[in-house]
Amino acid sequence: MMCRTRTASEAAMAQAAAVAGFAPGVENFPEMMADSGVDGMRSTFCTLSVSFVKGWGPGYPSRSSIKDTPCWIEIQLHRPLQLLDFLLKHAPLPG
Repeated sequence: MMCRTRTASEAAMAQAAAVAGFAPGVENFPEMMADSGVDGMRSTFCTLSVSFVKGWGPGYPSRSSIKDTPCWIEIQLHRPLQLLDFLLKHAPLPG
């Protein structure tokens, strides 16, 4: 029972760190933010696109983009968007 509790606790901490923090070894995040535009960060960190019927990507010559699939949705994640907004307003940028 203790093993399950410890494993569940570790999983919860890992999930919280993944959502609210940076991966270990990412010290240059301000430089990464300066190099990419806000729209690029928003699409990378705050948007999920899901195709329900067909696959897409490099392995599908006729469907290189998810927009080429017949049934898909785009999900905007609000909490990562709030964190991104906070970082852009408060993080010191190099230069």
